[in-house]
Amino acid sequence: MKKHHAIKKLITILLTGTLTAFFCTAIPVCADSAPPDAIGSVTIDSTTTFYYDTKTSGGMNAMWNDAVKAETPATVKLYSDWTSKTGTRLISDGEGTIFDGVILVPNGHEITIDLNGHKIDRTLVTGISNGEVLYIQTGGTLNLTDTNASSGHSGSITGGNNLDGAGGIQIEDGGTLNMWGGNISGNVSMSSGGGVLMSGASSKLYMTGGTISGNTANQNGGGIAVVDGTINIVKGEITENTASGSGGGIYIQGGLTEITAGKIERNAAASGGGICTNTNAVLSFKGEASVQENTAGSDVNTGAGAGILAMSTESVLLSGTPDIIRNSLVNGSTSNLTFWIDKNLVYAESRVQNNGVDNTAKIGINFSGGKARSLVFAPAWDGPDCFISDGDDYALKKKDGNLVLERAFHLPVNAMVVWIICGVVVIIAVIAIVSILSAEKKKKKKKKSGKGKSGKSNGKKKKKPSSNKPKKSGE
Repeated sequence: MKKHHAIKKLITILLTGTLTAFFCTAIPVCADSAPPDAIGSVTIDSTTTFYYDTKTSGGMNAMWNDAVKAETPATVKLYSDWTSKTGTRLISDGEGTIFDGVILVPNGHEITIDLNGHKIDRTLVTGISNGEVLYIQTGGTLNLTDTNASSGHSGSITGGNNLDGAGGIQIEDGGTLNMWGGNISGNVSMSSGGGVLMSGASSKLYMTGGTISGNTANQNGGGIAVVDGTINIVKGEITENTASGSGGGIYIQGGLTEITAGKIERNAAASGGGICTNTNAVLSFKGEASVQENTAGSDVNTGAGAGILAMSTESVLLSGTPDIIRNSLVNGSTSNLTFWIDKNLVYAESRVQNNGVDNTAKIGINFSGGKARSLVFAPAWDGPDCFISDGDDYALKKKDGNLVLERAFHLPVNAMVVWIICGVVVIIAVIAIVSILSAEKKKKKKKKSGKGKSGKSNGKKKKKPSSNKPKKSGE
């Protein structure tokens, strides 16, 4: 009996060990399975390789190099912070995977970075060329996430400082960034795109989580700047970014930006504090997005709109229940959804399309600049009052079945007083001029009449008509 019991115990131990080993290898990377001195890992086809800060392991650079060499999608997971310094160059099989400190996602490769509560840091204090942290080349795909809940998902892409491109992540035409989590924060662009810069009609950004926050652009797009690309925001936050030009949160020049949910809040710019659209950009709200507490400059001549500044010739499409509220100019005036009408251009009337905004939406709306007189919502408006006028200069009215934002022709009290005084002065001046002209006319007429009485006609005296009456017969 004792012998059988010992054999049974041995079998149990062997089975437990086998199953434990199986599950530890089947689950690619988890914090519990990682060696304590590992700095990162690469998982390719369920096989995980750990990397250490040693000459034999090669550290972070070797880890990234191996991820790029993979013929199938690879997952890179960090177990410590990664400092990618200028001067670092790593070339593998003819492809540059790290160039002068910039971490490249080459054409044809898909790589997932799990920040795991850690950061990838360029540590740049001043701007340099190629100062971005990550660069997604044409045909490359980067999936960014952070699975470390215990750290509050605090991993970040940070420390970029670029003279001529993105501060955080640059997306080339044909490149794709899928942002599932993590943070792009604390980056600087001396041009446009403090957090992310994407260019080209085939560039794409899909944001389903994470944050883009605390980035700065010297020109446009403190958080994101896009030229002709496609942005789809389903979830996540774009907050506390700044731009010296337009688009503190997002600057859109062409392309399509679709926002289903998420927060665009507490961003700042000279114009378009939250979002600025330009050229032929299309902006579409289809869900419960929040555009709140953004700020912009107070000079209306620059088209300053605090929440959303629509400078594009295309429509703003609204549906769902977005909140575009509590945005303001630095002078304290409310400014939510602002349409900039250039005084030299005439836009089509239907620049706002209402595709089913319901009564829980609150959207303030106004005009800025130019000589705009009215804005018609299309199609015909017969729903509840979801829109409010942000300024006294315009009022919302029902007109021919549509909701129309129309300039209200009223003046402040001080202006009215000035106009009344001017009017009285003009009337007095007109009366005076008329009186003077009338007096002059009478004077000339009198003078002319006097000359006629004393003058002679052809030097001959005129005969006076006989005053004798004919006598009657019999006298």
